[in-house]
Amino acid sequence: MYNPVLHKIEKKQVLQYAGMTSENSSLDASVSEVLREALVYVQPKGSFVLYDYNAPNIGLKEGVYALTGDSVIKHLNGAVKVAVLAVTAGMDIQERIEQLFATGSYAKAVLLDAAATAAVEQSADSLCAFIADKAAKEGLFAGLRFSPGYGDWDLKNQGDILALSDAASIGIEMTPSFMLVPRKSITAIVGLKPFEEKSIMAGCDSCKQDDCGYRRIINVKNV
Repeated sequence: MYNPVLHKIEKKQVLQYAGMTSENSSLDASVSEVLREALVYVQPKGSFVLYDYNAPNIGLKEGVYALTGDSVIKHLNGAVKVAVLAVTAGMDIQERIEQLFATGSYAKAVLLDAAATAAVEQSADSLCAFIADKAAKEGLFAGLRFSPGYGDWDLKNQGDILALSDAASIGIEMTPSFMLVPRKSITAIVGLKPFEEKSIMAGCDSCKQDDCGYRRIINVKNV
């Protein structure tokens, strides 16, 4: 279990997720209000489990789980362990967003939805930093997170990743169409590799959806 602590939600990221290419002074007060409200409603929680890894197999207590999809296997190249993780912003903010849409407060709903997205992304990054610190103490380097739906890693694997990350312990479920509930949730896998094996492929670099507004801008500096 891991409970991220959010002291602030990045305004620039919220504007990006809301589809705003630049700050609008006339909306500044509204955005600031939404950011404050988001911090009230967001209840970030995370869970992760560490496993031994021998590509493409994740070692379980009994048997193995074989990963499928060239992109995720390539992403984990060189890993000797993996961390399978789940993070959620919780149901309260989802219900608040739905309430705003239902009452016709569309602009505020869109901004709050973007803030919730930014919050869960920041929470996932916080958990990954925690995992990286834990891995470093074991002489391992943590790569970037990679989620079902990236590249050719089929979204149908979502259920398996939920189970492997113990996501049920933080209240995450899945719909028949493989969507997560609460909606602002993330599942992912992180490869842990010896420091001499530091080749990293960012998740967005493996995806062909170049026009996606959720693409992460990643600047990796080898240590």
